[in-house]
Amino acid sequence: MLISYNWIQSYFKDQLPAPQELADIITMGVFEIDGMEEKDGDTIFDVKVLPDRSGYALSHRYMAQEIGALIKKDMVVPHISEVAAHDSIPLLSVTSAVDETLCARYAGRIVHDVTVTDSPAWLKKQLEVLGQRSINNIVDLTNYCMLETGQPLHAFDADKVEGGICVRKAKAGEEITLLDGTVLTLEDTMLVIADDALPLALAGIKGGKKAEVTRDTKNIILEAACFNGTVTRKTSTKVGIKNDSSKRFENGVTAERAGLAMALLSSKIAEVCPQATFGQVKDLYPNPVGRVSLQVSVAYISQRLGIQISKETIIEILTRVDIAVSEDEKEEDILILSIPEYRTDVRIVEDVVEEVGRLYGYDQIVGVAPVAEEGRRIHKNTYYHTQIRNILTNLGFSEVYTYSLVDSGTTKLANPLTVERAYLRDNISYMLSKKALFNLKNVDLLGLKEVRIFEIGKIFSTGVLHERYSLALTIARGKQPKGHDPKAELQAILGHIETVLGAHITNASYTELQGDAQTPCSGYVVEVELQEVINTLRDPQKDIDARDLPQVTYVPVSQYPFSVRDIAVFVPGEKGQEQMVLDTIVTALDGIQKKHLLVRKTLFDVFTKQKEGEQTKTSYAYRLVFQSYEKTLGEEEITECMTAITTLCKEKGFEVR
Repeated sequence: MLISYNWIQSYFKDQLPAPQELADIITMGVFEIDGMEEKDGDTIFDVKVLPDRSGYALSHRYMAQEIGALIKKDMVVPHISEVAAHDSIPLLSVTSAVDETLCARYAGRIVHDVTVTDSPAWLKKQLEVLGQRSINNIVDLTNYCMLETGQPLHAFDADKVEGGICVRKAKAGEEITLLDGTVLTLEDTMLVIADDALPLALAGIKGGKKAEVTRDTKNIILEAACFNGTVTRKTSTKVGIKNDSSKRFENGVTAERAGLAMALLSSKIAEVCPQATFGQVKDLYPNPVGRVSLQVSVAYISQRLGIQISKETIIEILTRVDIAVSEDEKEEDILILSIPEYRTDVRIVEDVVEEVGRLYGYDQIVGVAPVAEEGRRIHKNTYYHTQIRNILTNLGFSEVYTYSLVDSGTTKLANPLTVERAYLRDNISYMLSKKALFNLKNVDLLGLKEVRIFEIGKIFSTGVLHERYSLALTIARGKQPKGHDPKAELQAILGHIETVLGAHITNASYTELQGDAQTPCSGYVVEVELQEVINTLRDPQKDIDARDLPQVTYVPVSQYPFSVRDIAVFVPGEKGQEQMVLDTIVTALDGIQKKHLLVRKTLFDVFTKQKEGEQTKTSYAYRLVFQSYEKTLGEEEITECMTAITTLCKEKGFEVR
């Protein structure tokens, strides 16, 4: 959300911290700042308001409250002048054909004798610095009050409305022409505001052309409502309209806000149109929502945060964010909280702990490692998954994680992000095969002769067991050794797993690997649905101590391509001089300060040559992999490295083949 520094300043008597300092405070205390821009004597913050707080924080009023809590300054709540209602103005006729879950509150009033003209300069400037286009004074004020309170508002031309106002589901196939001229054919899942004849607006999203406020408008109907967020989101997605109004309803505007926004909008219209007369507010609000009561222990807050915070400090912190606190008369440690209805993110004790922690300052909380619990039973699936991982890693396998979303399957997503991620996977073998081929292209870099990978993950399908665990593993080679049976090799591994676990695997399925023109690939992928196997095993009686697991060191992977070169040299004498040859290679590169480029060196062939009358000599063939972490290596750099190696080998009396 875009927030104006000057607008926030209007809530405080004292000067706010400078914009950059304020941005740092907001980032550390509540929201990230995605950007800042100096604009027309103001500073505009692009604040990343997350969904849990969007119900109140997508507004200047409540953003100012957050900032006041963070900088410990009292916020001055702007006075809203009460607008007198005239009995001569009829009460708006409003009916609702939907239950309160779709429209929790609908407030409207009729206003006569307005003058629709250009907005005053202050209003134009306030909207324009926030990227809003000025339309006219009435429409601009609805947008201004939305940015102020977070409650979307709308105004209709009252003389164009036929009969009363109705909140209802759209009729399948009926049409509405929006303010921008777009004609939509509606579905019966969509919510509309309508008169006795036609839809006037797409509820919570956009107004219609039928009752548009123009320069000729004299009488208007003001609307402040609370529409269902899920219905708003689905409708806005279906029609392709995302705007400030729909965003706020999607994130849960509370029904109480409609009263505040209606009062503010009425007072602002009275300021710019002093001759206007206002009718009574018709307010359909069958189940008013009040403040939420919650009890919390002072000791519990301190225990959860890991520091000792006094009761007085906790009360002071919570009061800053409009949470009223009283002390329990019977239990000194208990606080009784009265939480405002708009703070839907504070509903359980842990939410209160979070509020206290962030406003106290996480930088003041010293980290303390938790004490390990003794005798905790581990989840059965977790225990046996870990057992299988240990078995396979001991056999030289590496675990991989592939996408759960694939390009084909039985369960399609309603709103896929891409064509390639449109289905939930119903097996792991498909993606594991692709990863086997990909890794086979990089065996030289990895220093491997084959690819051994496995994955334990969930697969999905329709039916009762919609989501369940599966195991897939493969051994991929460019070419199988003569007489070797790769399928039998995998069967032997499954047999080993059966022996260790005491299980019986009967549901294994095999898929043959398919290579491509550039990379031949031979082998199989075997997949086993684990849940069926694990269900037959006993419950684990012991935990797995993480302290007993081997320590692993991770290094980053270079994003730049690698280059492979082979070198073979004859060295006088029998076998056993591999290290001398390797040391020579490293020394040669070190001499030209290129040793860091050699990321892999693999001895792939050794043989001894003996001829009568000649000295015995042994050939050592190394595969050298060069790669940089800073750039793509050029041919000239690789040539320089190989030339240095060849030169030093010859100086040592080696015969370079």
